[in-house]
Amino acid sequence: MHRGEVAYVHTNYVRVPKHLLHPLNLVDSSRLTGLYYPTPRYYKDKEFVENITHDFIFSPIPFDLWPFLGRMTIRAKEDIGTLASIANVLEEEGINILISDAHKAGHRYMVWSLIVEFNEISTSYYRKKLYSREACNKTGDFKKEANMSKYERLEKIINKVISKKIKELKIIITEKCKEVLFDFNSEKDRQDKKKRITIVKAKTLPYHYWEVKKDRDKHNERIPFDTKIKNNKILFDSELSNKIKKKVGLCKESPVTLGFVNVHTNASRLRISIVRASDLPSYKKIIINYKIKGKEDNCKGLIAKIAKGISSENINIQNVTNKILGYKKYNEEGMIEMIVKLDENLISTDSLEKKLQFLLKKNNSKVSVFPINNYKIFVSIVSSFFFRKQFINMLKKIGEKYALPKDCFVFVQENISETTNKVISELKDCDGMIQFFINFSNKADLRWLDSEYFSARSLDIPVIRIQDELQEIESVIARDNHSVYINLNDSKKEMQKKINHALGRLIELMREKTKTHFQGI
Repeated sequence: MHRGEVAYVHTNYVRVPKHLLHPLNLVDSSRLTGLYYPTPRYYKDKEFVENITHDFIFSPIPFDLWPFLGRMTIRAKEDIGTLASIANVLEEEGINILISDAHKAGHRYMVWSLIVEFNEISTSYYRKKLYSREACNKTGDFKKEANMSKYERLEKIINKVISKKIKELKIIITEKCKEVLFDFNSEKDRQDKKKRITIVKAKTLPYHYWEVKKDRDKHNERIPFDTKIKNNKILFDSELSNKIKKKVGLCKESPVTLGFVNVHTNASRLRISIVRASDLPSYKKIIINYKIKGKEDNCKGLIAKIAKGISSENINIQNVTNKILGYKKYNEEGMIEMIVKLDENLISTDSLEKKLQFLLKKNNSKVSVFPINNYKIFVSIVSSFFFRKQFINMLKKIGEKYALPKDCFVFVQENISETTNKVISELKDCDGMIQFFINFSNKADLRWLDSEYFSARSLDIPVIRIQDELQEIESVIARDNHSVYINLNDSKKEMQKKINHALGRLIELMREKTKTHFQGI
């Protein structure tokens, strides 16, 4: 299954949405193998080359195993010992289970999905038993292909050996595990009997392994590397970080760019296409909230209408997500999110928003077009439990209006001991900071807020303070233009307005700092 989302590429890491890591069974501190491969130079079509971005591929599977991978799906009975019986046969046949997931399917059987390594073949390869001329002749006649390089020949040999092993393995599992495989009885089921066991050779990861070995394009070297996940961030070492900065155009003035993530669970890999930093202002996020009431026809063709309107302006749609939030007959409520690339010289953000609003006026839709904000904001809260929870909910909701990513806020509990290396470590990865202190105990020692404030300023991180209008604090920081004052007697709407003002001001300060000339919201 494929899943897509937006990631944020920094100079020394890429921040990936947490829900995209789970399908690959990845958690914090998981190890990963990465491969960075820049735009190939050997494409003749120049226009085609310009549309290719610099890419990463990540997988939890070690790089040395990539050529020897297969994917298996087994439908079996839900009986005691089923998995043990199948796993025992796989062990006997030299099959190493790398990633697997077994679960109930329907009401009659279970499905076991596996990513496996053909261990006997990989062992022969690394012992160089497949390198010899005799091995070539046993697995196929390649004498006529004298112009083949060493790794081109090995790739063909291994592919042929794996294909042969797959055929044998299907027969062996069917015979030895016939008591535990699901028994198809009906006529329709008998047609699907062959689907009890599906084994296929992996394609994506082996392809990239052999491209690295062949090294056809020496000017744009592919770089395999080992890394890990930390706080939903995939880390880069300094050598790779310098290459990325140079190729993608990241610098102090433009430290962050966009990446389009694609997760393919069947291939056990995560691919990221990087947007060049200079192109980032061209990318916009469209959010359409619709409530359709009335005739059935109003529910049809909504995305087609939007896509047609956008395409007529020569705008490229990069990413689409639509969600149904409520549905009854002739009544539908939902949200459509799109990421598009547009040329501001041909159509402005405001003009695009007005056009979409006009197209969808009969569908009772609200359209918003934003620049893509790729910020990470450190949020320090000193407040009662009630106001803390209320503030967090308000901030997240308002953040959506500014097209901020869902994981952009780093919330920190009030704690004097937090203003040490831990806070500074977190702040280094952040672009801005919000300090919220309202309805707190008068006995609270809040001197650490100043320490936190100056830590942020020393890192050139803009800070906004949201505080109680009536409650004084001991602070060496005088009231300034970067403070927003809230009265506890304010209505919820008035409070939201002030928090909205504070967040908007912080975004302005972050934009000024990074010198990113986005159109204002």
